[in-house]
Amino acid sequence: MLRNLYTPESARLLESLSTIWGTATLPEDWLTPVVVPILKPRKPTCLPSSYRPVFLTSAACRTVEAIALFRLTWIARVTNVLPKQITGFRRFSCTADSIAYLVSTMEDARHDGDAVMLVLLDVQAAFDTLPHSVIHGVLCRLGITVPLLAFVRAFLEGRTFRVGVGRQLSTP
Repeated sequence: MLRNLYTPESARLLESLSTIWGTATLPEDWLTPVVVPILKPRKPTCLPSSYRPVFLTSAACRTVEAIALFRLTWIARVTNVLPKQITGFRRFSCTADSIAYLVSTMEDARHDGDAVMLVLLDVQAAFDTLPHSVIHGVLCRLGITVPLLAFVRAFLEGRTFRVGVGRQLSTP
């Protein structure tokens, strides 16, 4: 959508996004997305668990989010802050890579006559329940500086959402 902007509008958008990035002052509507429930395939419509929430935000907001994510993942990669076994935040990696690493480790241990122990954790909503101060502290310890640090803080603080169902929209 943003690629189709006429040149003067794209220049104006770039200027606005640069200001947002540099000042870490986000537009109010970026802090209050609309959440719509989308029915999962082959699930009953009567159960709330049959729906997944989809957050609707502007294309400009998604663009700045992508810039911040790209920068954070680049920093994580070049500083080797994540063990190689963690594939969740790596480009061109997926769950299958983690499973392949696990199977390879188990096969190597079996070949060498060693025992293998595996602990699996399912940490539900881990990021959603993490205090923002903890996220900020970790980013500071990793050497993340302004403007990225300020943008992440502004993006996380003061967020609300509205739920949209049909033509009805809740209050924040």
